[in-house]
Amino acid sequence: MIHLIPFLIINFKLITFFTIIFTVLLWNFKRRHLYYASWQLDGPLALPLIGNLLLFRSGRKRVFETTKQVLETYKAPQRFWVGPFLIVYLTEPDDLQIVLNHPNALPKPFIYSIAKEWLGEGLLTAPVPKWKVHRNFLQPTFNVKTLDSYLNVYNKCANYLVKNLEQKAGHESFDIFNDVYMCALDIICGTTLATETSCLNGDPYGPAYLKASNSMFNIFQYRDVRPWLYPDFMFKFCKYYDEFMDNVKVFHAFSSKVLHERRNHIKNMIKNNPKYKPENLTPVDAMIFASLTHIDGLYKFSDKEIQDEIEIIIGGGADSSGHTICFILLLLAMYPDIQQRVYEEILLISCDTLTKSDLNSLSYMEQVINETMRILPAVPMIARELNGPVQLNNGVILPTGTTIGVGIRDTHRNRKVWGEDADQFNPDRFSPENVKNRHPYSFIPFSGGPRNCIGLKLAKNSIKVVLYKILLNFSVMTDRKLENLRCSMHPLAKLEGGWHVILTKRDSPVKISKD
Repeated sequence: MIHLIPFLIINFKLITFFTIIFTVLLWNFKRRHLYYASWQLDGPLALPLIGNLLLFRSGRKRVFETTKQVLETYKAPQRFWVGPFLIVYLTEPDDLQIVLNHPNALPKPFIYSIAKEWLGEGLLTAPVPKWKVHRNFLQPTFNVKTLDSYLNVYNKCANYLVKNLEQKAGHESFDIFNDVYMCALDIICGTTLATETSCLNGDPYGPAYLKASNSMFNIFQYRDVRPWLYPDFMFKFCKYYDEFMDNVKVFHAFSSKVLHERRNHIKNMIKNNPKYKPENLTPVDAMIFASLTHIDGLYKFSDKEIQDEIEIIIGGGADSSGHTICFILLLLAMYPDIQQRVYEEILLISCDTLTKSDLNSLSYMEQVINETMRILPAVPMIARELNGPVQLNNGVILPTGTTIGVGIRDTHRNRKVWGEDADQFNPDRFSPENVKNRHPYSFIPFSGGPRNCIGLKLAKNSIKVVLYKILLNFSVMTDRKLENLRCSMHPLAKLEGGWHVILTKRDSPVKISKD
């Protein structure tokens, strides 16, 4: 019997070897449709196991430069392999229109699950069935009448911001981001959450949230390019896990507080008036009211579902709006002639409290906002995962399991659409005569199709009010140049070196006649 042991050991090794070989072959056979699709697309050479991960070894600071180099080298659409994941990167408007409107391209890819501990399953991250229910319910809460009712909050928060900036005007250059971010946070809480905060006036929640948000985005980017950290059980061994969970506690503490306060408020309203049937509720109040009254069984939301939407609203609203406003101010500081033109348009109104008609009359300011979101979008890239085949404009059929990278920033700098000066700042690109002849999916700062950003009108209106108040009271200067700006991926576009500007207090404005 003893003499059989070497034989059994050898056989066991052979069985193990062939089992591994068989498993690998079977796994590759099941994924053959992905390989076939990738062979039809152009892209950098992918290495076994890791794919193209080495391209991004420089980290978040070189993502945009690396992507630009790939776009200039390979024919669109390009393909990447990140470990076992096939990523097809789209920057052509025709392809984007197909994919963003296709029913097989509604799911978010696995990579979004790394934010699940924080954002849960709100509109941004929810699986398609839940997203459809939440979107159908929440869409009406962003109606025109409700959005118009937020104007008082925009004006109030922007006035507080101006008071804070007055203390820093006339001095040396400073990073304006923190002040603007606190204003954006107060606006998003005071509107969609119906919760008044005072982040601009020293509310400790503001700095705590900003610190946690910056930390979280850094951790996401670190994890994003390390597929072995995608599974939660592996991430628990990461050096950033404890910091990640501390951030989650900060976010959840506030969303829980908002939920508790708003539920008690609505309960009291119902108690005092059993026939209470409010109109124009904010998104969060509408979810709470539906859950308390059970008007429709389809819309009985759990506390966790409501809290998830609160997290999405704050995270998506304050961060993206804050970044966009800072980019606009910096670009206006770089181009004083454009800033002067915006200021002259502002002087046609020159009032303390902006109305809806005032906002509509700021047409050149809107061109400036759009051009800024084109050249420096706060969210430079999003992703989808196909749960069925989708045929691109070139005839290539992308199979189930393909991850779609929607290159918002690179689409906005596509020279075939925007010309050879696509990297230059020119608000006249968005004049009515230029816009009407342009592909609708050449400009997608809020994504596109049925799963676009639900709060795009709110964001634009609030940005207009904040810009109006700042530019009415200050001129903005900087010594930085557009061509020297470098952004890193966090996954928002974070400006390296910060948003440093010099503010100079204007003389009392004199209203200009429109005649």
